[in-house]
Amino acid sequence: MHCISLLFTAPIDYLAYILNACSVLTLALMGILIKKIVNNFTFGLMVGAMLFFSMTPCIAQVRGEQEPQKNRQCEESGRDETRWMTKNLYLSTEQYDKVKDLNIYYSCLMDNLSHMPDKSIASKKKGEIIRSKDAEFKAVLSQEQFEQYKSRKEKKVIQKKSAFSESI
Repeated sequence: MHCISLLFTAPIDYLAYILNACSVLTLALMGILIKKIVNNFTFGLMVGAMLFFSMTPCIAQVRGEQEPQKNRQCEESGRDETRWMTKNLYLSTEQYDKVKDLNIYYSCLMDNLSHMPDKSIASKKKGEIIRSKDAEFKAVLSQEQFEQYKSRKEKKVIQKKSAFSESI
């Protein structure tokens, strides 16, 4: 359903797995080294385990960097969009649950794109994300609801363009 996220997460997942494997090797080697120093393998494993578990938050932090980062701003933006859709499109409970998750997910993806250094790649990915989001909404919403949703999107684009031209 959210295959676009693979574009962002795959390389960092491999790094996390490598770091995790290195941590396990480090644990074993530290146990052996400390055993030689202390002549007590159990004590060596305990010290190694403490160091291993102190590295675990670092692994989690590296892994989480490339997933669509959920922060308050993108979550709030997704919730605002969901509120508008609930109020104006009269969503059912089932639709609400799906739309809320989609809005937060895609809002965070778009927010992550704004931090990409290469704006041409970000622009291409933005188009792909918008098409994917629209396709998923089309599957969730009725034809009438989807038309209202598209109409609002078009109005927002016009407002942004006019605000931009006024600022020049």
